[in-house]
Amino acid sequence: MDFHPFLWIYQLIQWVLDKFLSPNPPPPNAVLSRPRIAIIGAGLTGVSSAAHCVGHGFDVCIFEACDKNNLGGIWSRVNNTSGLQIHSIMYRFHPSVKWGSGYPDRQQIVSQITQLWKRYGLEERTKFNTPVTSVTQDRQGRWIINDPSHGRFDGVLTAVGSCGDPKMPHIQDQEKFKGEIYHSSKLDGKTAAGKRVLVIGGGASAVEALEFVIHTEVDVLLAFNVFGQETILSWIPESLLRTFFYRDLKDLAPTSTGLFTSTPMVNSDVFQQIRKGKAEWQVAV
Repeated sequence: MDFHPFLWIYQLIQWVLDKFLSPNPPPPNAVLSRPRIAIIGAGLTGVSSAAHCVGHGFDVCIFEACDKNNLGGIWSRVNNTSGLQIHSIMYRFHPSVKWGSGYPDRQQIVSQITQLWKRYGLEERTKFNTPVTSVTQDRQGRWIINDPSHGRFDGVLTAVGSCGDPKMPHIQDQEKFKGEIYHSSKLDGKTAAGKRVLVIGGGASAVEALEFVIHTEVDVLLAFNVFGQETILSWIPESLLRTFFYRDLKDLAPTSTGLFTSTPMVNSDVFQQIRKGKAEWQVAV
């Protein structure tokens, strides 16, 4: 195996973070004495929050509407080709997470969530197939999830996420289109070989669709970017990105508006495909 000094340094940093910042998991069958917390959702946020809670002595119970196969939330349901579109160093949802690459794929992300779930003994603290239909308080101010059979809680943490079932917008006259139309989350088992593909959107899912199409060796891909948001300090990362990330593709970056409003924020592999002429990026007007 080739030695990669930057990856070795990255692994060392992750080991240090785990060693000094990760709370100690409770012993098996430990009785935790601090207040009891109900956590709604067994996705990335729910599992990482529960790990922090039990690591600091709080008793928790995770309520998950789906079965165990959905541990990891949205990452358990996306395409097998899906992965991070930001560097993993910015996706550290718990100090114990150890990424093996800069842009981990879906399998590695779910694996890290599952390891965290097991490491902190959350199996016995998770109720699968238990959708939360009501959250109420008793006279003492303690929380009841659905009904008193689950006990009472001192606090509630909602971790239901912002990504759920896919929605397919209707485009005027799309019925007249003779080709195939897919949602970006439904690409498993599909192929773009020999086709000219248009990807509408500029978020992470659109970029994943772009990569999916490129890797089947199509000739041209057009992507329409949606508008994002700017902040007062956006010029700082924008200047660095123009210089070190876009480099010879600076013409993609607008001069009169912010970088984050009209251009793709993607991993370097996509820009390499644009440089090779396998993809084309068009800004929406």
